[in-house]
Amino acid sequence: MPYINSIAIKGLRGILEGRLEDLGDITIFVGKNNTGKSTVLEAIYLVSALNKDLRGHIPLRYILFRRGFYGPSIVQDLFYRGVDKIELDAYMNISKTFKLYLEIIKMGVFTEHIPILQNVGLNTATTTALKMNVTLNGLKGECYFYIDQNGRSHYITPTEIPDKILNAILIDWNIIYSYGIPEQVYSFASKVGGYKALEGIIEDLKLCYEDVQGLSVLSFNGRWILHVVFKDTSIPIYVMGDGFKMAFTYIALLNSVNKGVIMVEEPELHQHPSSLRLVSEAIVRSAKYRKNQIFISTHSLETVDFILEAAEKLKVEDKVKVFYFMLDKGRLHIVSYTYQEALKLRKDLEYDLRG
Repeated sequence: MPYINSIAIKGLRGILEGRLEDLGDITIFVGKNNTGKSTVLEAIYLVSALNKDLRGHIPLRYILFRRGFYGPSIVQDLFYRGVDKIELDAYMNISKTFKLYLEIIKMGVFTEHIPILQNVGLNTATTTALKMNVTLNGLKGECYFYIDQNGRSHYITPTEIPDKILNAILIDWNIIYSYGIPEQVYSFASKVGGYKALEGIIEDLKLCYEDVQGLSVLSFNGRWILHVVFKDTSIPIYVMGDGFKMAFTYIALLNSVNKGVIMVEEPELHQHPSSLRLVSEAIVRSAKYRKNQIFISTHSLETVDFILEAAEKLKVEDKVKVFYFMLDKGRLHIVSYTYQEALKLRKDLEYDLRG
């Protein structure tokens, strides 16, 4: 660890060019609005998940649609203005060091793909196409993403390249909101993370809720409901309060991944201070105990403080880095701080984050 050592980005959204090096096990992205923090998360998501993330999502499709569908221009807005190619170049360390180069270009519909697209309901007369060229240590492959003006899409992948590079997940507000009921995220954690994930969830919850002994799906008024189990009783999770339920969703997702890469976008959204503190410590615990590399974008000084506090508590200060983002005419500039430097510069960070 870390699994991703560096990444270079060209032509993605508002970033004409930029490079991040010497990435940490826990890397916090800070900076003012529109300085590229979310775009870098998306770039890391693309190179780590490639064709399929841990939830079964196609990363290219997800980053296109996650900000909302507003017509075919969502494809054009993926590219820096005036640029017709996106390039992502990453060095990774997974049992050995290797290089991944990913290129996304706009193109016309391949004639041989027209029957396939029509068969799945796309209007090929209004379809926009993206081609993704992948080079992984010399092994090359091609992927094709098609989308029509109504938002219908189809993805065609080859067999020459792996579906994914790492177990990866992007945790943004869409993902949190998509788990409308706690049973869904509990089921996901059980399925992909097994007993270790469930054990980790309980350990994290106990940091704030000491009396919690476990979780169990129990019959309640003829329905199967997830319950929080205490020593002498059990309570439906729905009556535990919004802070508990919000923290539970984050904690379940953070424990689902093992030896993978997690991108967390603005975890402070819709959180109480107590639940944000709990989630921040769960982020650090996921890196330490689940061996995950985690990237967090935030506008919240409290989030930074909570993560730094948790790192000190768990004695992983050397694993934490803070990257301050600046964007000038599409060129990304990064100032990197170690844990100790971030503590010393806390007041300056406060001014930059909130000014």
